[in-house]
Amino acid sequence: MHFYCITRGVKPNIDRFISDLQAQYWPFEYTNPVTKEKCNLVQMGVRPIQFWEMVFPKESMNEALKTMLVCQPTLSKNQERLAALMRKCLNAKKIPEIPPETRRRIVFDRDLEVTPIGIKEDKMHPQGHEML
Repeated sequence: MHFYCITRGVKPNIDRFISDLQAQYWPFEYTNPVTKEKCNLVQMGVRPIQFWEMVFPKESMNEALKTMLVCQPTLSKNQERLAALMRKCLNAKKIPEIPPETRRRIVFDRDLEVTPIGIKEDKMHPQGHEML
């Protein structure tokens, strides 16, 4: 079974909740195909699928996007439909094309995937600046 949810709260409390979940074992009868050892418990798998909002000034959009989009995954039809639905819910637009000469800042990017959903402009303050 797979249960999908969204968590919200103080990060250390969520981290502890996740650690406690990972410490849970459940009855499950199976035979290890490699060792042929019979097992009767399985550890709960906790696999994060995290949704983030990254905030930056409009003037830095291309550089920020190039930095965050560590790879450009090809979305399946289902992923694209989900992204389109999420954009609609967030009142966001598709990610624009980033000029190839745009600088990319150095960030750790090993063994991770960033799937773009959309982008939304900030509201403007009456004095003329973005309300990040």
